[in-house]
Amino acid sequence: MRRHVTKALHKSNKLSTETLITLLTATHDELAIVQAVLESLKHGIIVVNEKGDPLVWNQSALRLFQTGELKQDRALWKSIHHKELRNYLEISIKAQILGESEDLRIHNRLICCEITPWVLSGAIAGSLIWIEDVTEKRLQMTRLRQAEAMARLSTMAATLAHEIKNPLGAISIHLQLLKKSIPSTIWTEHMQETFDVLSEEMHRLGEVVHNYLDASRPLSMHLERCDLLSTLQELLDVLSVEASEHHIELNLNKQMAFIPLLLLDKSLIKQAVMNLLQNSMQSGAHIIDLNLYVTAEQVILEIEDDGVGISAENINKIFEPHFTTRKNGNGLGLTIVFKILREHGASIEVESPIINHQEGMHGTRVRVKFMRMDGEYMQLAAPTHTQLS
Repeated sequence: MRRHVTKALHKSNKLSTETLITLLTATHDELAIVQAVLESLKHGIIVVNEKGDPLVWNQSALRLFQTGELKQDRALWKSIHHKELRNYLEISIKAQILGESEDLRIHNRLICCEITPWVLSGAIAGSLIWIEDVTEKRLQMTRLRQAEAMARLSTMAATLAHEIKNPLGAISIHLQLLKKSIPSTIWTEHMQETFDVLSEEMHRLGEVVHNYLDASRPLSMHLERCDLLSTLQELLDVLSVEASEHHIELNLNKQMAFIPLLLLDKSLIKQAVMNLLQNSMQSGAHIIDLNLYVTAEQVILEIEDDGVGISAENINKIFEPHFTTRKNGNGLGLTIVFKILREHGASIEVESPIINHQEGMHGTRVRVKFMRMDGEYMQLAAPTHTQLS
């Protein structure tokens, strides 16, 4: 059809009105088919000319970019509200940075954009932008890496237990025996200091081995019907003194009229949330908000802080064993958190940065999703707010 239309254009002055109408109708029908195909795609497509003006697009593109209608006489990026996406499109299209993909976080969704050239009559006429929501795909990849890391950790922990724990115990016992064998008359202050250093370092090494074993061995869970709200309140009561000493404000917000009971190991959940809160407190945060939400199927706990945040290159590594950005960290805290939540059938997502300050992007949001048990809940009089500072 396109070949026939092209030939007809060269002879348009010789064609009858009826023939021209037939060709125009056929062309219109073909364009309608192309647009219908574009609209059937769940992924977004935008075609722009060399100036960046949009020529063709589908509704999926508007939905994924979370923008209104595009204008054909206005550069694409001028219709985009999201700052990072707007800058990416403008720079890539103007500089003809083509053939590369970029993941951008747009309102809690991870959107992958790939810009490739499109050719007309042997020359590059503009850019084709392929847009895909890869949130679930990236989560699956992250979970797979976490599962593989946990498997490696289990093997390593078993080796550590055999190669370090038993000899360490023997060293500790013989050190005590050595101290007892030395008469008190010749036991000096310097000897006591040396003994204390050795004991302290062996204790620290024992804690490292213990943490490895905790992260690798199967959890022994004692599940019971729990009210997550009261569990969090108990935990915040414990942390309130430490938070006050560091001038950190802790807020617990409940935005619902009832709280479903959950099947939890209360002690383990406290341990997991404690680790998350301590990470926030150690990030330089001044305000930490705990927000509880209820959906038809889930109870959601969000922990938000205004700390330094997590860099893009690190955010996918934080649950991996040994990964830490702290000088004295062992990199196992979040690994244990992930394991506890996984054993409860809960999921965890991390978003950072979330706050746009003048001096840069800050803050982290951790979202933990628990599955509801139908028919059991604790009634609240109204949505409430508790501040501990």
